[in-house]
Amino acid sequence: MQVSRKLPIIMVGIALLCSASVGAASYFSGAHSILEMSREKLSSLAESRKDALLDYLTGQQQAVASHVSGKTLRAAYSDFDANWTKYGDRAQELLTTIYVTDNPHPEDERAELVKAGRKPYDRAHAKHHQVMRDYADLNGYPDLMFVNTAGDVIYTVNKRADFARNLNEGEWQDTVAARVFNKALNGPSDAVHKADAARYPTAADEPTGFLASPISVGSKTIGIALYQTPVIKISSLLGKYSGLGETGNVFFVNADAIAQNDSMRTPDVSEVGAQLFESQDVLSNLTGDAVFMEIPDFTGSRVYAAVVPFTFLGNSYALVVVQNVAEVLAPLSNLRNWIVAITLLSAVVAGIFGFLVSAKLSGRIQSLATAMADLADGNTNIEVPGQVGSDEIADMARTVEVFRENALERDQLQAQQSQSQQAEAAKANAVGALIAQFREDVAQMLDMVSANSDQMKTAAEGLNGIADETASESTSASAASEQASANVQSVASAAEELSVSIQEIHRQVGNTTQIVREAVTSALETNEKIGGLEKLAQNIGDVVKLISDIAEQTNLLALNATIEAARAGEAGRGFAVVASEVKELATQTAKATEEITAQVEEVQTATNEAATAIAGITETMDKVDRYTGNMATSIDEQGAATSEISASVQEAAQGTRSVAGSMVRISDKSQLTSRSASDVLSASTDVQNKTMHLRQTVDRFLAAVEAA
Repeated sequence: MQVSRKLPIIMVGIALLCSASVGAASYFSGAHSILEMSREKLSSLAESRKDALLDYLTGQQQAVASHVSGKTLRAAYSDFDANWTKYGDRAQELLTTIYVTDNPHPEDERAELVKAGRKPYDRAHAKHHQVMRDYADLNGYPDLMFVNTAGDVIYTVNKRADFARNLNEGEWQDTVAARVFNKALNGPSDAVHKADAARYPTAADEPTGFLASPISVGSKTIGIALYQTPVIKISSLLGKYSGLGETGNVFFVNADAIAQNDSMRTPDVSEVGAQLFESQDVLSNLTGDAVFMEIPDFTGSRVYAAVVPFTFLGNSYALVVVQNVAEVLAPLSNLRNWIVAITLLSAVVAGIFGFLVSAKLSGRIQSLATAMADLADGNTNIEVPGQVGSDEIADMARTVEVFRENALERDQLQAQQSQSQQAEAAKANAVGALIAQFREDVAQMLDMVSANSDQMKTAAEGLNGIADETASESTSASAASEQASANVQSVASAAEELSVSIQEIHRQVGNTTQIVREAVTSALETNEKIGGLEKLAQNIGDVVKLISDIAEQTNLLALNATIEAARAGEAGRGFAVVASEVKELATQTAKATEEITAQVEEVQTATNEAATAIAGITETMDKVDRYTGNMATSIDEQGAATSEISASVQEAAQGTRSVAGSMVRISDKSQLTSRSASDVLSASTDVQNKTMHLRQTVDRFLAAVEAA
């Protein structure tokens, strides 16, 4: 495109660029000012709303802590808990029937039932229910619950479906109430815990939150008090939108960007429990200072958001104040329209001025362009026009003349450089060949050194391992030798003691043999005496038999005398008396001789048995005498063998001590060998490192030479 056409276009473009730049600067300056004002406004509102919300939440926390620590609540819980246990396994069934199923009041008015019967639980309910109900109504709690440590809901104000249920079972174990209950049960006994708003069955499946605190005696937790927190109060507190236009809103969100309040701008829709923003947009700003950013909201619209993070009861939250981007930037529309109009007007004026100027300059530029084209084709035999003057075109013409002169000099230099380049190329080729040969030689030598050092390292590692194994084995052998020496020494001592014992046994056996022989002699003598006694007993028996015969004859004579006296009559009465006495004496004598005969027979029997026993003893003593003789001979042989064993054991003990000393010396030598192998291994590793370093140094040197 010719300059006569380019110049007007360029001028129009410059005008447009300048106008657009000024307009853009004005636009962005205005936008920046508006954004700064919006930032300050939204951030200030967020801070003030956060402070108000935190004051409200802190007040709730303090109220719960005060209520739980009070005697009234503890007494109420103790009564409910004690009477709940009296129902045993039927507590859920019976109390649900009484206070829920058979409750005479409508579902939303079950709290009106104060006393349902005369059972202990009913009396406790009548005593404490109205107090708990008044407290819940006064503080705006939708419900107040007592839960024992097993998870049983033993009392609620409103007697909804969760009354008499277990929060660790069935549909209740995954509810927000179960989560905050377990958190409080496992936490400190004096802490208050908060559960964020979530769907809960007894709240018509609407989102609801909880505060929970342990009911404790000393440091022991006996139960948990759960306070269902009202969303409406937080929503009312944050539902003031002064200064936020038509689209501004205030939200209280948790770390997952889940709303904890309901917007007053959308009465037909509840935002509680809904994720209003992408969690990473808010989650990444839950620590540190307040931030201002542009993010999409839950409707998909772009909004400016002031995020003020804070913590409450160990949980991370944020107060988010938002306003629609379109509403914030609405004042920029008029500014944008004025900037577009000014930019278009500037372009028209610049186009007219550029056309007039380009017509004057295009002729001079065309002549200079023709000369430059000839010079570009290598024609240096030309005259450059338009060198006279002080404007830029004259300067360009004079510059072109310099180019023409330089072209002439360049032709001369090219011829000289061609010759020089040929010489440099030949030199470079020679140097390159030398470098390549040097690199190859050095690489071969370094490879050999590296291979040798690897072999030396491998050998050193093997030697080091063998030395360590030898040291270990020699240490074990030394210990075993010392143990063997000690054992052999113990055997030697035992052998000596055995020899002494055998000698003592030999002496005792000799004594026993002598005693046995004396006993045999005594037994023989006794046997002879028993034989004499046996003969004497036989003689006594003969005498007794003789006396018995005499007594029988005397008895017969007395009988005859009695008969004769009877025949004699009165004259023989005295003789009859004497005969009767003689007969009586004869009878007594016969009885005495019978007894003597029996005793003599017993003596004879005992004498025979004694003689037989003594004969057996004599025979046994003869055998014992022979055995003790044989035993004495064996003991003599064992004594000699034991003496030989003792001498051999002493020699073995000396040998094991020598082996232990040798093992100690071998262990010392092995340790010296291990240290030497370690030194060789360290040296080989150092050689490898130095070889690698030398290789790198040579490579860098050759690379530098080649680059030069």
